Amino acid sequence: MEACIRSVNLLFLAGLVSLLPISNVKAQLPAQGVAKPDARALAVAKEVVDLAFPSETRAKLFEGTITAMVAQMREARRTAAGSEPDPGLDAIVDRYVNTSITAVKEDLVTLSPDLFVAIANAYTRSFSLAELIEIRAFVATLTGTKYLQRSSEILSDPEVAAWNIAYFQRVKLTVAAMQKPLAAEVTAYLEKKRGK
Repeated sequence: MEACIRSVNLLFLAGLVSLLPISNVKAQLPAQGVAKPDARALAVAKEVVDLAFPSETRAKLFEGTITAMVAQMREARRTAAGSEPDPGLDAIVDRYVNTSITAVKEDLVTLSPDLFVAIANAYTRSFSLAELIEIRAFVATLTGTKYLQRSSEILSDPEVAAWNIAYFQRVKLTVAAMQKPLAAEVTAYLEKKRGK
């Protein structure tokens, strides 16, 4: 049981990365009961999306965000209290993470057009037409463009990265604290179910 718990603890990063894939999002999250956006507001919202996330740079934006977050998760796992180096297990986890990242990036490239349609629609529910016009005006400026295009780079800023690493370490400890009780409860349930 200890070996199982230790392995799960070391696979923390792989588990987090496995939460990233977005395959079949439309089928999983249907937009039920959502009002159709106002046509004028939607037109402006689409302009905001196109200015904020130019289609030619979207893949790079996603890649930069994923790369920064995964690097910080890896560092958190590597430096967390109680972590013992295990090169063999690290190689397995790294191989899984790298495979997952490739799949995630492919999913994002394939599915992102629907995501940006959803974002434009969400903007129409979150902002009035007048606010969308103001946002569009800001996004169209050099400062607005720089602000939005640098948003994923901010994740790699040393101070932000340090905060994220500390946060991922806390998450790892929280998950680790739940592993033994979860394993015990699942084991007891399965043994009872099997009639032991």
